[in-house]
Amino acid sequence: MNLSKCLAVPAMKNNPGKENSWRKLTENEIHQLVQQNNSADDWNDISVVRTFSVLNIRNCHFSGNVKIEENVSMSNVMRIENYHISANARLSNIGSLTFTEERYGYPLELCNEDGRFQAVAVPEMNSTDVFQCLYTGNPSLFEHEAPTEKQGHIGVHCTIENVTAIRNVHIDAFSELSGCCEIAHAWISSSEKEPARIGAGVILRNAIVHKGAHLDSRAYLADVLVGQQVSIAEGARVYQSAVGDNSHISGCEVGHAFIYPCHEQHHSSSFLIAAHIQGQSNIASGATLGSNHNGRKNDVDLVAGRGFWPGLCSSLSYPCAFAPYTLIAKGDYPKPLSIPFAFSLINNNVKDGCLEIMPAFWWMYNAYALMRNEWKYQNRDKRIEYTQQYEFLPLAPDTIHIVKENHRLLTQHLAGKAELPKMEMSNRPVRILKEKEAIAAYREMMLCYVLAEGAFNNKPETLIELSDHTELQWINAGGNVLTAEQWTAICNATSLKESHELQLEYVDENFSFVHLQDAVSILAYLCDGEVTASHIIELCREAIAAQIHFYERVIAERTKDLSSEFRLTNPLFPYKKKEAMDDPICQKAKESINNNQQSTINSQQLKAKSQKLTANNQQQSIIQLWQYTTKS
Repeated sequence: MNLSKCLAVPAMKNNPGKENSWRKLTENEIHQLVQQNNSADDWNDISVVRTFSVLNIRNCHFSGNVKIEENVSMSNVMRIENYHISANARLSNIGSLTFTEERYGYPLELCNEDGRFQAVAVPEMNSTDVFQCLYTGNPSLFEHEAPTEKQGHIGVHCTIENVTAIRNVHIDAFSELSGCCEIAHAWISSSEKEPARIGAGVILRNAIVHKGAHLDSRAYLADVLVGQQVSIAEGARVYQSAVGDNSHISGCEVGHAFIYPCHEQHHSSSFLIAAHIQGQSNIASGATLGSNHNGRKNDVDLVAGRGFWPGLCSSLSYPCAFAPYTLIAKGDYPKPLSIPFAFSLINNNVKDGCLEIMPAFWWMYNAYALMRNEWKYQNRDKRIEYTQQYEFLPLAPDTIHIVKENHRLLTQHLAGKAELPKMEMSNRPVRILKEKEAIAAYREMMLCYVLAEGAFNNKPETLIELSDHTELQWINAGGNVLTAEQWTAICNATSLKESHELQLEYVDENFSFVHLQDAVSILAYLCDGEVTASHIIELCREAIAAQIHFYERVIAERTKDLSSEFRLTNPLFPYKKKEAMDDPICQKAKESINNNQQSTINSQQLKAKSQKLTANNQQQSIIQLWQYTTKS
């Protein structure tokens, strides 16, 4: 396994090496520094490297233990106290740069406002590590890894300018800080390939900031963990929260939230309070998701699977729980909800006084958006070095088993053999829309999952043998979709480094076999527990047809958008007419259709052949048919 991209805890070394060891300032250097309007409480407290030059240090005051490496430029820094300034750093127009207190971990109160779920954020901690703290009930799980260094650190090639105050902050290499109001008690990770940037008007307190993060435009952050390549700007207010990698937040309020990677929230009229959002989510304008006024005490919360999309001006009453890929239509939902159906649409029908749920809505009527989500989240992953590999596919182990249970429940309900669970804390009716169509859609989703995981690329006897294995249990741990066995191993890790190595085994070759085993368990369910070669062949054909139908819907939906008469007749700005196949997502869909159609042709040709064979050769013909069906 290649761990070259695994993050390492930044080394805060005060020893520049034997070839360039520390020394005190000479009398001539002190004299020149004074001439350049510099001062110090005690010049003997300042250590420099052998190649140190005083030429670019002007209008600064030094206090406490200060260490300066070569080629450093400092101007108009009113106070520098207890800091190690690394080579090639550029500091200018800073009110104060002081380090008086070592605080390695920052306590966070997540998911709920009453402090029940806590984690102590430390450098290099990712979303899976935060989840581990909450899961084990041990907030200080990784706090023991604090460094022994008791001095602030400015990394190599850092640029810090026009900042009012920096207190007790470790700033890693290549960081860029410009125009900030205040940064206090923080650890900022950065690198040459993924520099952290903190811009105009930002206030940052008690925070861990990861590589590639961009904080700008009056953002306020307190008691937060900010993941890799996260953007927070436009006056956003984020507190007591952990924000996963590749998330973008602007102009809104987020508090006491644990957010997995790839979260989008861009509108100043929205807020998200006391929530556990499992990533790849989008909070629309006007959405008010908070616990402040929904209970007698602020001890309720929201839990939403990945792909959560509350619509414009939607208001929820806590506590709430939603299955993955829930789309909520615009409206006020006056009572708490618990929606078990994945890929569903929720609507508050005020006219008829009922709650309406359409299971599998995304699959049936929103295929283009579903495929676009997969594409865009992969495309927006700008991380270069990382410690976790998260799941982008809508049909993955964490969602497909919910789909399976949804299919089972609706099938039994339609047959009168099961009651639906209570989905709203009220006595008003709940309508399940298009129940038969949803059952068929859930079946298609399972077939496409089995096809995508490559199960049909194996011989029938292999799948029959695997069908006897125990069904795997899965957990979405901060964006990492892991088996229960893997998760147990991670929980037993004794350090962040060991935990991250185990997390990256998610992409190991052996994990493909685990996915195959999981796909076979879904295949066994579709076969009603009796997996035979003939069943497998028929399901393979059905899966290919379902996959083709899905991609055809993707193209049809986009074609419908582009052919709108209102879109094409705008008098102010006439659109250049576009074709659906100009869209990269539709191009990908078309390629998949062609591949699946070739598989269908191969299987039909061989099926005609196999019908001419004698009964003694039927088993062999099934194997040949299988091989040709799965060739593409």
